Amino acid sequence: MQKSKLIVEGSSDEFFFKKMCLKHGFDVEVAVDTPSIFGGRDTKQGVLNILQVAIKQLESSYIERLGIIIDSDYIVNGGGLENTLLQIHNKIKDHGYPSPYQRFPNSGIYFEGENDLPKLGVWVMPNNLDEGMLEDWMLSICHPNEQSFLDNVTQTVTSISSPRFKKIHEAKAISNTWLAWQKNPDHGFYSLFREGLIDEDHINYRNWLDWMNEIFIR
Repeated sequence: MQKSKLIVEGSSDEFFFKKMCLKHGFDVEVAVDTPSIFGGRDTKQGVLNILQVAIKQLESSYIERLGIIIDSDYIVNGGGLENTLLQIHNKIKDHGYPSPYQRFPNSGIYFEGENDLPKLGVWVMPNNLDEGMLEDWMLSICHPNEQSFLDNVTQTVTSISSPRFKKIHEAKAISNTWLAWQKNPDHGFYSLFREGLIDEDHINYRNWLDWMNEIFIR
């Protein structure tokens, strides 16, 4: 049985990180789930709302380790790194995690538990520093051999005179167009792995991998 949980915002994130966990061997120990498995809604707020339920599973030893991956989003919409981390802290400070967040050397974030509770791992997309979301992280780790094509996609999307998507969703529009213009347009996130679009040596990729090891393996 997988004794650790990585909670993400929704089904597409779940698919992506299940593939990532399988690729790096985390799948043996780590189950990737969304808030709906706890009875919540599959959104960023849904992740925040089920944290106390997940902590109870840690306290009862039903699960042994816990991490979450959520989007920073944008300050103008009430998001941003510090606002997001404050929301997390307010949810967990009276439930075994009273201290402010800390950072690993690789920029990964965690909250220290008390009374033998393990570290609660937090990765705020894209890089625990900037505003944005999962798609910004995906675009940042584009393989060098693919960068020229992605640049063309980006130029095409950003040159639309009257886009129907909001500016804050530009990275989503670019990433989905990028994947839709691959050899197999219907493969979506799967193309990232099948077509070799990811640069596994990129610092943003290595930092995420180090954080996963810190939270779930070491």
